[in-house]
Amino acid sequence: MLQPLLRHPRHLPVLRRRPRLPLVTYTHATHWDPTDLFRVERYPRLRWADLGNLLAADRVLLVSEYLHRTLLTSVTEAGPVAARELSARLRPVGLPLDLDRIDAARPPGLDGTGRHARDGDAVTVVFNHAPIPAKRPELFVAADDEVLRRTSARIVVTRHFPADAPAGPALRELARRYPGRVTLGEDLPLDDYFRTLWRSDIQVSTALHESLGVATLEAMATGTCPLLPATGAYPEIADGDPDVLYDRPEDVADRLCALVANPARRRRTAHRHSARTRATYAPERVAGAVRKVLAEVLAEVVGAGVGTGPGSTGESPG
Repeated sequence: MLQPLLRHPRHLPVLRRRPRLPLVTYTHATHWDPTDLFRVERYPRLRWADLGNLLAADRVLLVSEYLHRTLLTSVTEAGPVAARELSARLRPVGLPLDLDRIDAARPPGLDGTGRHARDGDAVTVVFNHAPIPAKRPELFVAADDEVLRRTSARIVVTRHFPADAPAGPALRELARRYPGRVTLGEDLPLDDYFRTLWRSDIQVSTALHESLGVATLEAMATGTCPLLPATGAYPEIADGDPDVLYDRPEDVADRLCALVANPARRRRTAHRHSARTRATYAPERVAGAVRKVLAEVLAEVVGAGVGTGPGSTGESPG
């Protein structure tokens, strides 16, 4: 039998007391990613514990090819032998989106592209990222200050920004200066959050770190046109699309204004990425990738004859 997929590393030493049972884990982040400022700054000494947990598993399921490359690159710099051993365990499989719940939240009366804005209506730009340094919300606020000044667009922020969060005071000042055009969602309930994505036209990220980009994938699944930095996993989930990716933070405001002014372009881009996102991160596809890895591990167990001897139950004594 296989151990269940576990999230917390403290379980791993306990499970390894049962050496006959293969261990498969699933992770979305790592202390070996130097752009993950939250882990690097708050837990700077945990990368070796992180590596030990990864090496304790028979397979490690990863959410992206980016995370796969980053892990191997960083671990290779610290210890090539460990990296070679780790490489044999890593399997990128993606992460499933809850498409049923996303679709259940779709408001009635939207047009065929999923957008509510007709030509001439105010375009909605949504920012659905956490208020932490790695997401660089101060860049978003500065860009949207320009967008609000130069266009008639509306801005929606789905997350709560505490007063001491990066750009928290600046965001509230923006809402004060543009009443009715800046909406602070203050951590929207999940179904309201999905409805907001359906009603939005452009989703923007200014992140420095992204191991997958769930917030962006959820937005793309609703037909929202993304604008993303060419960093982390974003080129992967955007399929390298130059209409979506930008290299310089100082270009964000101009790129946003261009999308606001060009409804045909943003709708074509949104439609293209919505279809691909729904296919790539559909639960059925991701589950199939996970099953393939589990079958691989089971084949190794059977081939090695582990736990298959007379009277064996696969459990260790005690």
